[in-house]
Amino acid sequence: MFLNTDAQPAESDNSCHPIKESDPVSSSPTPVTVSSAEQPWIVEDLLDEDSHTDKVPLQKLQQLGDSEALEGLLRNPHLRQLMMSVDSAENKAKAMKDAMQEPLFVELADQCLKIIEPTETENDDDDEY
Repeated sequence: MFLNTDAQPAESDNSCHPIKESDPVSSSPTPVTVSSAEQPWIVEDLLDEDSHTDKVPLQKLQQLGDSEALEGLLRNPHLRQLMMSVDSAENKAKAMKDAMQEPLFVELADQCLKIIEPTETENDDDDEY
């Protein structure tokens, strides 16, 4: 980590290292800003304590990956574009709300839920085959 050892305030160069304060009374360093691209994230970073109960087990995630119905939906270029727009949106909550108005996106969500949280009748249907 690099520190600016000059007593003068550093010019803004968008770098991510703390700058030595010109005020000798201040003993705490300037906070370091790190872009999200530099730090890898994990699922737990996105979840608060209340959300931990909503985690999907790895086995269920693998079932999503093995689903031919989901694969068929994901081949649709309109759905792919919609998902990319949600992913890149500044306001993710609004983007999700808007996406949920699209029948194709709702179909994707419904198909995912059928795999993640099957109803009793779906479980019984699976046992018959």
